[in-house]
Amino acid sequence: MKKLFIFLMFTIVFLGNSQVSQQWVARYNPSTGGAESVRDMAIDQSGNVYVTGSSNVPVTFIDILTVKYNSTGTELWSARHTGIGGGNNDYGVNVAVDGSGNVFVLGTSFGGPSLGLDMLVLKYSAAGTLLWEYRFTGPDGLDDEAYKLILDASSNVYVCGTSMGSVTQKDFAVFKLNSSGATQWSKRYSHTNSEEYPVDIKITQSGDVYVTGYAFVSGNASDFLTVKYNSSGTQQWVFPFNIGGEETGLSLALDASGNAYIGGYTNAYGTGNDCFVYSVSSAGSFRWMQRYTGPGNADDKVNCIYIDQSGNIFAAGNTTQGASGNDVFAACYNSNGTQLWLNTLNVGGNEIIYSVAGDLSSNIYLAGKTNAYGNSDDYLTISYNSSGSFRWMTSYNYSGTQNDAAIKVLPDNSGNVYVTGTSFDDYATIMYTPLTGLGQPGSLIPDEYNLSQNYPNPFNPETNICFSLPVSGIVRLAVYDISGKEISVPVNDYLTAGVYNYRFNASGLSSGVYFYRFSTGNYTETKKMMLLK
Repeated sequence: MKKLFIFLMFTIVFLGNSQVSQQWVARYNPSTGGAESVRDMAIDQSGNVYVTGSSNVPVTFIDILTVKYNSTGTELWSARHTGIGGGNNDYGVNVAVDGSGNVFVLGTSFGGPSLGLDMLVLKYSAAGTLLWEYRFTGPDGLDDEAYKLILDASSNVYVCGTSMGSVTQKDFAVFKLNSSGATQWSKRYSHTNSEEYPVDIKITQSGDVYVTGYAFVSGNASDFLTVKYNSSGTQQWVFPFNIGGEETGLSLALDASGNAYIGGYTNAYGTGNDCFVYSVSSAGSFRWMQRYTGPGNADDKVNCIYIDQSGNIFAAGNTTQGASGNDVFAACYNSNGTQLWLNTLNVGGNEIIYSVAGDLSSNIYLAGKTNAYGNSDDYLTISYNSSGSFRWMTSYNYSGTQNDAAIKVLPDNSGNVYVTGTSFDDYATIMYTPLTGLGQPGSLIPDEYNLSQNYPNPFNPETNICFSLPVSGIVRLAVYDISGKEISVPVNDYLTAGVYNYRFNASGLSSGVYFYRFSTGNYTETKKMMLLK
């Protein structure tokens, strides 16, 4: 019997700016124990959520594990896939869903003793039934590793990964399947008879395919590398890009004209790794580049890139600003390469952003991790508006000093935000819902810290908890039972100065005395409340 936990949390109202409420958390860990690791997430138009990754099982080692939740966080089904012969390691790396609710999972899977690793595509029905599987094995029967999968409007499947050749070593490998799993075409590209790593793939509405990554040209020196194919799989052009150091492409976006935008990093300027974004035209010509190096001259990287409906490009990752370690990096450029805004954010520890996405209003969402709230990593989710103004930030920690890291964020068309990742070796997926700011009377900032008595008190089942924050900072609001056991932490976030009201729903608790504690900086205050049912 698998373990599935759904946590319904507090409703949060932020007086003055945008804020979100953590609506539910769905955790998945099978009864067999072991460790799970999330790699990707997709959502559909009905609010169903699909998560894939890997699960460590004692008998079969590591399997591909895919889970589907409905819009309330209830598990609808889970599917586990073991490689040929079992007893080996298989990893889910990507998931996509088509308009009919069919689910496509990409993974790397053991193909048998004489074949090594294969790229594996699995297609499930909306109900979780496996419809077909497709294995890609390179011509020399050596290791092939999957990186990315994408669907077109006809549910054709496009995949990129590495394929080991006996002479050319690791090559770009790209293939197309139709919706029934039949091969339409398959291509490979070797740049230098060394090692090439395709990390991202995108398609245009006309079916052109772009693949980006990096190629090792000598020793540890690597170049940016992008390849374009037409809808029939014919190579159109190759664009290697060397600035003079080690260059690594990590993410790709396309605009409506077929211009490509690549994010990554380079160490060509003698300032450590620098954030780097560049653009290539649909014809394969260089358009522009942008670089950012933090004052720490150490580790600055663009890990993910996103383009909105207006053609603005949003890049996100991490930057070293100095003694604070890694900080959040986020920047926006127009289609001509002009920087519209650039933000760095120090939450208070080491921060890394792994995912960026946007909604229909061009609000931007970042997800990653931070250790600002203790000795372990926590989920970190941040939102900016299209002008780069800070909207909100929230974190998630499951259990004290255990690590939690968010790897994917996706908004839906209703303003809800979904975040997934690995939490204490479990799958953990969160849905946040937006709340409308109510406004502060006279727009006054409070003069001092204050925690008010909850009202009503006694209460059943809801009450309001209000506090004043004169200075922006990290705020923690925790609830304890009569024995002093911490039962929930509804707030563990960076908040701007203002007055906040939190509506606490205790429908899942028994009658009794509870305590709530407000902590920020050197200020702490605790009050008592009574639940009567």
